[in-house]
Amino acid sequence: GDRLREGVTLFSHGGPWLDPVARIPLIIHAPQMVQPSGFDHFSEGVDVGPTLLGLLNVNLPTGKSFDGVDLVQVINGQTPHKEHVLMRRSIRTAGYKCLFKAPEGVLLGESPPTPQTLDGQLYDLVADPRELTDLFKAKPEIVGELLEQYRTSMAPLFQRFSAAVSSKQPRSAFAISSNHFVTDVELPKATRANLTDGWSRLRSGKDIYLTAINTDDPLSISFPLPNGSYKLSLKMGGAAVIEVDKQQGKHLLGVKEMVEFGDIKVTDEVFRATIRPFRDKPFSLSYVGFVPPEASGQDRNTAREQLERLRGLGYVGSEETGVGDD
Repeated sequence: GDRLREGVTLFSHGGPWLDPVARIPLIIHAPQMVQPSGFDHFSEGVDVGPTLLGLLNVNLPTGKSFDGVDLVQVINGQTPHKEHVLMRRSIRTAGYKCLFKAPEGVLLGESPPTPQTLDGQLYDLVADPRELTDLFKAKPEIVGELLEQYRTSMAPLFQRFSAAVSSKQPRSAFAISSNHFVTDVELPKATRANLTDGWSRLRSGKDIYLTAINTDDPLSISFPLPNGSYKLSLKMGGAAVIEVDKQQGKHLLGVKEMVEFGDIKVTDEVFRATIRPFRDKPFSLSYVGFVPPEASGQDRNTAREQLERLRGLGYVGSEETGVGDD
């Protein structure tokens, strides 16, 4: 019942960056390399790579470096321990944790924002270790200090990321998962246990589906996409009329397999589509696939191998199907 579903939610790993989610032990068993000891300072996910490669005596190629540090060197005193740790739009020190509600472009732009123009959450981890009292508006001076630390640490990384972003059309086929879709209305999050009529974002295992049950309300989706011509396909279950960027709609029916829509053209670096479900037929959409002209000569086996590699890297969901695939 509701208590069971609440328990599943509490035991899953996700949600805001609060300490029950963030405090994860890293345990390394390497008796020939590390003496038994504990390490009670900050560490981050970016530290795992350099730590493991350091233990294995693997050197990086010339000119390459990690964003993290080798934690064994920290334990041995060769590298100073971190005074704070970072997450996307968030920073934690020994005394405070601050979660900003603003895009990276605002937080890390050339002109720093002021605490008064921002919204977010601030917790005093010494006085309030359970993170129950939000002090964001009450302590703007602390927010300002943490924002400055966040900008100093993250701005170079954000600039490197921004310089690497390209709007050039890819040369190989790729897929975009539904959790990256922007929808014209806010959709409730659901699991199979609490799925209701209408549109929702269904999480099933590691996959997310846009689902429509007992509704014929249209839903518009969009996301950034490089300009160019593509062959479009959709991993969907059930039936719906799909309209791409106001082009003529097509009635598509899918069960477990990718369904081909046909040729489309993107001209303003945004993919747009409208989905019109049928009230008497459940519908689900997990991702859409794009094949640019340079990749259209690949045979189906090559395309499937590429899709499996993307799936192995976590960019594409598993073969588990969504609502309406039966």
